[in-house]
Amino acid sequence: MAVGTDIFLDARPDQPDDLVAVFDTGGYPAQAVLPDLRRTVQITVRSKSYAVARKKIWQIFSLLDRPENRFIEINNRKMVAQAMQPPLLLERDANNRGVFVFNLAVWTSRD
Repeated sequence: MAVGTDIFLDARPDQPDDLVAVFDTGGYPAQAVLPDLRRTVQITVRSKSYAVARKKIWQIFSLLDRPENRFIEINNRKMVAQAMQPPLLLERDANNRGVFVFNLAVWTSRD
């Protein structure tokens, strides 16, 4: 998997059939006493196969929402992530592909 090939940021193109899309969905109001950002993102998985899409969204969910250790570090950027709900089937699109989603709250430092 690679960004621009089958992982997309703020886009869900018609092709490829199987993809992961991450959408910035805003966040929470800033708090004067904390310099951190409280963002929200939506993780979307689409596939021609319902079973493949469902399995992939749950793999991503388990990777990012870890109640036993919410601290994540990626490329020296530290964050805390918490799912806002479990994955669910959003729709079957016009091409009958399964689209699963979940939303994630992320606390991280400013860029």
